[in-house]
This record gives sequence, structure tokens and C-alpha cells, in this order.
Amino acid sequence: MLAEVFTFRGMDEAFRCGILEGAGRGTVALGAGIRRWIDLQVVNWLGDQTGRGVRGAGSGLRVFQTGRIQQYMLMALLAVPCVQ
Repeated sequence: MLAEVFTFRGMDEAFRCGILEGAGRGTVALGAGIRRWIDLQVVNWLGDQTGRGVRGAGSGLRVFQTGRIQQYMLMALLAVPCVQ
């Protein structure tokens, strides 16, 4: 009984399970911190830059979108020699 109480409860449950739970909690906390840092610093920054780039490209190309078919055909004909 002494061996069971000391070995099972003292060593196994308290010591080994305590170490494993502590390592698990530390790993979860570290992962959450890294995820927050990457999400805030990297993902959000890339998303913001992509949005700004698309907005800038749309603003620059807006002058060409007039709704006039004749102008679109003229641009297509002028662009064909450049492609060759």
C-alpha cells in the first residue's frame, strides 16, 4: 500500500502529470503568443498592404473605364502592335 500511495499518487500523478501539464500549458501559452504576434504583425500588415495596392490600382485604372465602346476598341487596337 505504501508503494502504491507513494509511487502512484506521489510520483506518477503529482510529479509526472504535473510536469506534463506544465509543459502543455507552457506550450499552449507560447503558441497563443506566437499566433497573436504573427496575426497582428504579419497577417494584418500583409492584408492592409494588399488592400492599399488594389485600391491604388483601381484608382489608376478608373480613368480608362469610361463606358464608351469606341474608346475600348481604340485601346485594344493600340495595344495589339505592342503585344507582338
